[in-house]
Amino acid sequence: MTGVQTSALPISNEAGFLSPHGNLLVDVETASVTGLNLQVSRVLANNLLAHLDGLPSTRTSRALFDKTIAVTASNDEWKESVFDLKELLAGQRGIYRLRAAATNEAWVADECVVSITDIALTAKLERDGVVILATSLRSAQPIDGVQITAVSPNNQALGTVATDANGIARMPFDPKHPDGLPFVLVAMKNDDASYLKLDD
Repeated sequence: MTGVQTSALPISNEAGFLSPHGNLLVDVETASVTGLNLQVSRVLANNLLAHLDGLPSTRTSRALFDKTIAVTASNDEWKESVFDLKELLAGQRGIYRLRAAATNEAWVADECVVSITDIALTAKLERDGVVILATSLRSAQPIDGVQITAVSPNNQALGTVATDANGIARMPFDPKHPDGLPFVLVAMKNDDASYLKLDD
């Protein structure tokens, strides 16, 4: 792309779920940027809802990594910088916030949330409950024994169920519950965690 005059800095992975067994590369494209600062923080499990609601990362995450690199490109072309999360995070699973900022422009920055997990969740809402399927991002096979908790918009646990041998769990809920309907499903198995917003 040519004719770029103003500084720009989009992260290609706006949000997503990446298998720890696969490619953990994140691309950052820059234009008219001379340096790039990358910050990585881990979203704390008990702050997931607050993070999804947009609270500042300083209140929901723990800083892990801060690195600045030089970017060499002319003002009329895009430059791609690639960061390997597998190397930066030593393969640790979790939910991470990535922020990239230009060193030569105070307001040029972008950020995204990336979950490194093997648990993929899908859900179907019913009148008085939700049916949940947990599968492996690596193999697409169902995962049994995944503990899934439904959390309300005010961060209250509405119930917990476990997936069966087919990776399926059924969770009933009361549409008139004082804490409201489920807002997000949080899945845990061993050291792996994932989530699914029910409005996605």
